[in-house]
Amino acid sequence: MAAAFPPSPLYLIAFLAFVPLLTMLRHEVKHKYLYVYITFFFYHLGTNWWISSFQEKTDPFLMATGFALDFLHPLFFFVPFIVFFFIQKRVSYKIALLSFPFVWTAFEWLHSLGDLGYAWLSIGITQINFLGWIQFIDITGIFGASFLIMIVNVILSMFVIKTRETEFSFGKIMKMKKLWTISFVLVFALPGIYGFVSLAGKYTHKKMIASNDLINVAMIQPNFDPWDKWDITPHSMIKKYQEIEDSLHQSINAPIDLTIWSETAIPYISNAFNAEHETPVLNRQVNKYETSLLTGFADFEFYDIRVDSNIAFDTKPFQPDTNYRYQSYNGAMLINPTAYDSTPSQLYHKMRLTPLAERIPYYEHLGFMEKFM
Repeated sequence: MAAAFPPSPLYLIAFLAFVPLLTMLRHEVKHKYLYVYITFFFYHLGTNWWISSFQEKTDPFLMATGFALDFLHPLFFFVPFIVFFFIQKRVSYKIALLSFPFVWTAFEWLHSLGDLGYAWLSIGITQINFLGWIQFIDITGIFGASFLIMIVNVILSMFVIKTRETEFSFGKIMKMKKLWTISFVLVFALPGIYGFVSLAGKYTHKKMIASNDLINVAMIQPNFDPWDKWDITPHSMIKKYQEIEDSLHQSINAPIDLTIWSETAIPYISNAFNAEHETPVLNRQVNKYETSLLTGFADFEFYDIRVDSNIAFDTKPFQPDTNYRYQSYNGAMLINPTAYDSTPSQLYHKMRLTPLAERIPYYEHLGFMEKFM
């Protein structure tokens, strides 16, 4: 399962990765939850090991939360198997197996919601490089891909069990031809046809080149050590980005339509910049080249405790002036040249915050632990 995850090219093994676990559980097994835990411990560790950030200057608190996540997050995967075991005990293993794609997909969706939402390990994500197949998620979302992948795992599990419990023969396999045909059409042929049509549609790369309907995008990523980054003055950081962008404009013979700076390219500078979004330095750069700019920045919202009665629960005291509290956001800002767009900058705040690393889950109900947290 971990080997199927990006950037590995072995994405197709996701279609059979659950077979060993599902076939093993067809009988009553001692310590069955231990097998489930071991499976998803290695799945989590093999895909999300980077959260602890094993570097020389890593924040020890980040490393600790990463280790905690490694051991605690696999427990969440008990949920679909609790349902599986319940159906198996009350009805039958076959019905439990046939219902598992629905149970698993519902679990993935629920696991993406709320303060404990963790959507990074959806099985459907394994297929992002299977471009001809995965185009249908513009209709179903990533959970549609997870559902079809799990259908294949269930069918293969049934096949393995059937060949183990009866004498194996090619003829018996062929007798299941209706099942194989329907499954193939549902899982591969229909998504494949839809993907082919989508990729051959109006906005294919060749057609865009032929009609000159292209935009040039510049992505700028300075070589800052992430743990030294916060000790660099914000003005120095902006200057570095601008110097790289200047050199890029000078080195190519084509206009750049959009420049993208990295996440948190701009930390806290001032109330005027981060809270009121007055960005003359960036506006001058954008207008200079008539190039739109999309940049990550630390957005702030300030509250005056002398005036505001409805202050958000997770605000923090503003040290320079204790009359104010503030709320910070992992934000993004889009600035367009005034020649094309005179409206204010467009803002976005990250919605799905990483549990513990970026937000204490259900913090509003844990006010008595505020100082500790």
